[in-house]
Amino acid sequence: MLLFWIIAAVVLVGVELLTPGFLVLFFAVSALFAAVSSVFTDNILIQSIVFVITALLMIPFGRPILQRYFKVNKEVKPSTVDALIGKKAYVTKDILPDEMGLVKFEGQVWTARAEDDGIINTGEPVRITAVEGAKVVVIKNT
Repeated sequence: MLLFWIIAAVVLVGVELLTPGFLVLFFAVSALFAAVSSVFTDNILIQSIVFVITALLMIPFGRPILQRYFKVNKEVKPSTVDALIGKKAYVTKDILPDEMGLVKFEGQVWTARAEDDGIINTGEPVRITAVEGAKVVVIKNT
């Protein structure tokens, strides 16, 4: 069983290299602990218990330490539509109180409405304040 646990540890380290977050690494280390236990006993149940207990102890205690040390999962970046909020765009079709207009943001054209139901003319810079489905809500950029 010693060879099994060593191979499992190597495979798990390989999987950890392909995935972020320092989770699979602790299973690899647990497999090494199980490999050491296999030197002392041939009982697969005991080896498995060593593997499980080691993993259960290492994940909640070791993972936060590694994440803090390597600064993993610290910065949460807004995704897709949330990243539009606060950005500057330009009106390409007048936005009227009762009619949608168009704005251009980084080469993309979006349907837009004014936040305050005002009139925003073509060419004026605006700031995106919200995203509602496939439309953006804008205010005049001051």
